[in-house]
Formats: sequence, structure tokens, C-alpha cells
Amino acid sequence: MSFPATVGLISRLRRATDPARSVAVPLIQSQSSARAGRKPEVIKLPRFEDKLKTVIEPFQSQEREGWHSSDMALVYRYQWQADQAEKLFQRCGIPVKWLKQANKAKGRAPAPQQADAVNFVAMHSSNGLEFPVVAVAELPDVEKLLEEKREDEVRLAYVAMTRATEVLVGLRS
Repeated sequence: MSFPATVGLISRLRRATDPARSVAVPLIQSQSSARAGRKPEVIKLPRFEDKLKTVIEPFQSQEREGWHSSDMALVYRYQWQADQAEKLFQRCGIPVKWLKQANKAKGRAPAPQQADAVNFVAMHSSNGLEFPVVAVAELPDVEKLLEEKREDEVRLAYVAMTRATEVLVGLRS
């Protein structure tokens, strides 16, 4: 950070502290969470495969707009979701790259990884990663979750959704 930017940040922190609290709390927006992309899109369809088919088009259109496949990611909650998505992506001729090789647990040999391929990553493994274009395989229906699972599922969904820096597509039942 340059010196003028640092001075500006310090002065904003001083102006943005909450005088009503005993401890000064900065009230400025995080620089890393300011996303410049379009409004997130949520796709609601009853069948998971139908939802996946609707994700193929945004991925292909983003490629036509100049994004590389490696700029895109599918973030999934369960392995069966990734397996179904992989089959559909292969049928559509879209290369896939596993960021965490979940197939090792199934006894499959790892497939050769392509440099320009859509990234597949589990929600649990996605923290710290960012991609311009992200599709989240299944957003939870918070009202239908048991109370003891609700907080963890919402936290996972938050992590998955914040992987997108420009375009976010969420899939829901």
C-alpha cells in the first residue's frame, strides 16, 4: 500500500470509529469484499441435472466474453454433485480440473489435468480461493435445515458464494 493510501486509510479509520462504544471499532468497508460484478443469479429447478444444464450456458457465454475456463469454478457440497456435473461437462465438451482430487478416495486414477479447464472444488476446500465466475452447486434451504446444522451450512454457503469476484450463479431446489 502506498504512503498516501495508508494515510487515507488511517484518517478514514479515525473518522469511522463508533464513539458510543468503549472500544473504537472501524466502520469501513473491507477492501477485499468489494465485488465489481453483476448481481448474483439464483436458479431454482427441482432436478439437480436440470440446474446443471442451466449452468453450462453461463460458463459458455463467459468464455465467449473472453474469460478462460480456468477463471471459472463449480463449488460443490457433496461428491455426487461433482460427479454428475463432471459427466455433463464432459458431454458438452467443457474440460474439468479437480482442485482437490476427491476421486482418489473412490480408487480412480487421477485424470490428466488441463491448464484451461473449469475448476471443481468442494466447499470445504474452497476457503481462500477466488475465481471471476463461480457456480455453487446447491445452496441450502435454510428454513428446512435442522437448528443444529443451520449455522454450519450457512457458513459453508457463505464461503462458497464469496469465492466469486465477478459472476455468481447459485443453484437451489
